[in-house]
Amino acid sequence: MKKKQIITILSATVTIYVITYLFMTLNGHYEPYAMGLMQGPNDKAILVPKGTEPYAWCPFRKPTREIKPLIRTMLFSPLITFDRAYWHTARKVDSMQYPVIGYFDFKKMEYRNITPE
Repeated sequence: MKKKQIITILSATVTIYVITYLFMTLNGHYEPYAMGLMQGPNDKAILVPKGTEPYAWCPFRKPTREIKPLIRTMLFSPLITFDRAYWHTARKVDSMQYPVIGYFDFKKMEYRNITPE
């Protein structure tokens, strides 16, 4: 193989890899990344999202089988890291532009799912 053919094949592979991730992430959502205890109403302890960035972007829905998400996460780990750092940052949760599963409303002290309209 010539050098030009190898570059063409590598470019096509990287392009397909990125496009595949982009299509998979269309159904993505935010979900709590770290949880901790907090004193709730009636002095009961409740589990709430905690941390400097309590929500993280999950690019694809989790299927019922456990091995598939692990393989996908390992395969797309570089793009997930890049995506969380530059596009789907934890700060975008409060904008309500993206779906959030398990959003904790501290004012109402309750969990709810957010589906943007």
